[in-house]
Amino acid sequence: MIVVSNVRHAPPAGFTAVSIGRAMPGRSGSVLGNSLRVGARVAQGEAAAASLPWLRTRSLAGGKERDELLRLTHRLLAGERLALGCWCAPQVCHGDHVRTAVLGLAAQ
Repeated sequence: MIVVSNVRHAPPAGFTAVSIGRAMPGRSGSVLGNSLRVGARVAQGEAAAASLPWLRTRSLAGGKERDELLRLTHRLLAGERLALGCWCAPQVCHGDHVRTAVLGLAAQ
C-alpha cells in the first residue's frame, strides 16, 4: 500500500515516511521533488499538473528519477507500506503522480 501524506504530520500508523519534497535552503530534497513552486504566479493545481509530464519524461529517460521510482516500487513489492510525504497533501499534489507511477511499475 502506498499513500500521499503531509510532511507536517506523522505518517499513518504502519507506514514508512518517504520524503518526495524538493530541495530548499537548509533542507535536502528528493530527486522526485516538484521543481515548480506554488506561489503568486503558480496555483496549487497547476504545479501538480505540470509535474506529470516532467515525471513521465524523466522516468522514460532512465535517469535518477527512474531509479528512485524503481527503488520505491521494490520496497512496495517487498510489502513495505509507504507514505509519500509532501508539503501540499492532502490537496492535489505531485505525490499523486509519483504514487501512480510506482503503482504502475508494480503492476508490470
